[in-house]
Amino acid sequence: IKFTLEAHKSSWTLALEALGASQYEQAIPHLDDTIRDYPKYAEAYSIRGTCHYELRQYDRAIENYNQSINLNPEKAITYIRRINLYVDLGQYDRVVEDYDNALRIEPDNNDYLKARQTYASLLQGTSDSTDKTYGSRGTINIRRIFSVSWRVCGILLTALFIYGFIG
Repeated sequence: IKFTLEAHKSSWTLALEALGASQYEQAIPHLDDTIRDYPKYAEAYSIRGTCHYELRQYDRAIENYNQSINLNPEKAITYIRRINLYVDLGQYDRVVEDYDNALRIEPDNNDYLKARQTYASLLQGTSDSTDKTYGSRGTINIRRIFSVSWRVCGILLTALFIYGFIG
């Protein structure tokens, strides 16, 4: 799907800026506007899912991640975003399933493979303390990386829109 932002360039830009500033509640209405006008834009659902996740609105987060995956099942990052939610809920079977999906898309991603193995071990109850420590740190590091990535992504996409490289 070709995505242009002529009509709602400001809504998308404002959503990304709010997300980059960790202002999740402010980002959601702008994402709603974008989705209303571009209902097949999977990334908008995925980002809105992340906003709901950060606000601990897990049901809404899952709905948005699922919709994003339905629209574009070949985007590994949405599975990774949904994994954080499943980790918080202790649903390790779903964590492993989503790592399998992400690895299907990016089979050479060793970080995904290591994390998948850690959670599979936790699920089976055979993990030693080193694996458990790695798994916990891995989740924290993933959240920190995504938080920084959102800020950089918001700034970069805003600049690309302003200078007409996207749209």
